[in-house]
Amino acid sequence: MEHLIPITDDLYDVAARLKSVNGNYRLYYNAKSCKYEVYNADVQGISLAFAVPYDELDCRTVEYARYTSVARAKQLFAEIERHNKNLTDY
Repeated sequence: MEHLIPITDDLYDVAARLKSVNGNYRLYYNAKSCKYEVYNADVQGISLAFAVPYDELDCRTVEYARYTSVARAKQLFAEIERHNKNLTDY
């Protein structure tokens, strides 16, 4: 993990705002892939939650964290099922 640079302070307070979605979220910049990544640091260790799909940090990152949160898992699976059903209906 030597290529991960912790981000604790940023222009739009994304690192702090991510904690409102999940208190275990930690923001890093991956110097190897040149991408921002969010990790979940809990009692079991640290694991990648998601790679930020944008080149810069802004409110979209927090919205994406909310959209992909475990709390929405049921809704996301339902969306995937609907999408897959639409694909097979052709």
